[in-house]
Amino acid sequence: MNKFAHASGAAAACVLLVLLGCGTENEASRKANQPALPTLGEGKSLTVEVSDVTGSIAREEFTLTELKTTESLYDETFEQAQPAEGKFVCAEFKIKNVGSTEGDSTTTGKRVGADGKVQDLGFIVGISCRSLGMADSLHSPSNPKAGQYVMTSVLYDVPTQQPGAIVVSDGGDSQLFRINYAPESARVKITE
Repeated sequence: MNKFAHASGAAAACVLLVLLGCGTENEASRKANQPALPTLGEGKSLTVEVSDVTGSIAREEFTLTELKTTESLYDETFEQAQPAEGKFVCAEFKIKNVGSTEGDSTTTGKRVGADGKVQDLGFIVGISCRSLGMADSLHSPSNPKAGQYVMTSVLYDVPTQQPGAIVVSDGGDSQLFRINYAPESARVKITE
C-alpha cells in the first residue's frame, strides 16, 4: 500500500471534518459556551424570540399558567377515558406577543430521557387538556398580533421508564425552553 496515498486520504478526511465542523475543538467549544436551555416553571414567564417555518421572527412571552400530569384523559370522540401510553403531561400557556411583528404560537415538544435519548412527542388527536379545566388547544388562534395574547394547552404523552424533561421548540425547530414535569426531571441534562 502506498503510504503517501494513505496519509493523503487521512489528511483529506481531517480537512473534511474541519470544514463540516464535526469533532473539532471549535465545535466542542461552541457547544460548551452555549447558554443552558432555560427552564419554564409553573407560574413563571420567559420572553423568547420565536421563528416559524418561513423564518419570520417574533418576540413572545410564554407563561406556564398550569402544569398537570395524569394517567388518562377524557376522549370526546369516543366519550370515554383514554389511558396514556406513559403519562399525560398537560401544559397550559399564555403566549403574549411583546414584539412589533405578528407572532406564531406553534410549538413542538421532544422528551429527553436521563440516558440522553431524544423522543419526538408528536401530536395527540381527539383528546385535549380541557377535561382538566385547562384552555382548549383545538380552538385557540395561533398568531397573536403585537400586544395580544393567546391561551392554549399542549398535551404530551411521555414514557415513564426513566426520568425525562420536555424540550419545547418553535415552529422553526429552535429550542425555546425546557419543562420539568416531575421532581427528577431537573436532573436530566440537555446538551443541544
